[in-house]
Amino acid sequence: FKLIFWIYNQVTSPAPINPSIDLVKTVLSSADKFLHGISTCPVIIVADGYKIADTNRTKKGFITEEYQTKYENFCTNLQTYYSDSRYKIHRCSSHQGFAFAAKEGLELCTTDYALILQHDRNFRVPFPHLKSLINSMENHSFMRYIGFPTNANINHDVMIGTNYNLHILNNSPSCKINLSSDIQDPNMLRLQPLIFWYDSQHLCHIQRYLQIYKPFTNIPEELRHKISLSSIGKMLLKRGDFIEDKFGQVQRDLLAAAGKAGNDDLAVELFRWYGSYLCWWTPPEDSLEEEEEDDGNVEYENLVIEDEKIPERGISGATAMVSHLKGRQYHPDKIAKMVSRIKDI
Repeated sequence: FKLIFWIYNQVTSPAPINPSIDLVKTVLSSADKFLHGISTCPVIIVADGYKIADTNRTKKGFITEEYQTKYENFCTNLQTYYSDSRYKIHRCSSHQGFAFAAKEGLELCTTDYALILQHDRNFRVPFPHLKSLINSMENHSFMRYIGFPTNANINHDVMIGTNYNLHILNNSPSCKINLSSDIQDPNMLRLQPLIFWYDSQHLCHIQRYLQIYKPFTNIPEELRHKISLSSIGKMLLKRGDFIEDKFGQVQRDLLAAAGKAGNDDLAVELFRWYGSYLCWWTPPEDSLEEEEEDDGNVEYENLVIEDEKIPERGISGATAMVSHLKGRQYHPDKIAKMVSRIKDI
């Protein structure tokens, strides 16, 4: 099992964050802290490439010479701080974007499974059931992806039913998977069918995941005829792409069309090809209270501005396990002033 951590020229952050690696340290520390059992697993940090330009267009891989200096110092700081044998820093030779940077990281793995992390998302809820997720992937050969919920998708089960008439995904035992023996357990663990491939933190089966990069080859012929070659072409990922901006959009549109047309068989067939899930879990209240108390004693290197302070729960009880860190507002000088004010209180 390996962690793949993706660094992309701080695309969600301004230049002032470089050469600081505080944001990276925060995200990796949150994974070690909250995901039980991974604190010794190998970590690959993938740093994307770039091209020099007069203006910064970081999402396209173009940065100025000023950004370049800070980014190169940032990468040097990564090499220095993560010099332990547990870590491997992999630098892309050119701009890849999230989709192909993640692909490079996956192709370096010698394991069956990997956890893919974005540089501006951190875990915030203790989770002791990673082994159960891996076992489920072992037992379900169509499963490629298990995402960890954010506040944006903790009501995904309700949304796919009411918005897209995809009740079949919530009700079919071939889609929704219960991992708890006691269905009355208030902390029941289950896998919720997901119709959108989020780039946010997720567990994957590596070889199945890599198949999404060649949809013409890997979508069964019978299914290809049902969804058209044009739709498959739209999900074809290229360098510079984010998976959710292209592949995920087509995934949602195809499944939504099947749902609104009332074609349950096609909806299930499509879903099982994509094989994407959310980890639906309600942690015990005392575990949340304990972690919230710990968060009050935060050091400077781990202090970042989050979207939300308290993890929210969806209608069916799913808890937001991942938070979006506001990297664009993260500036070491501003954070230092905040720390100083807090210490004066």
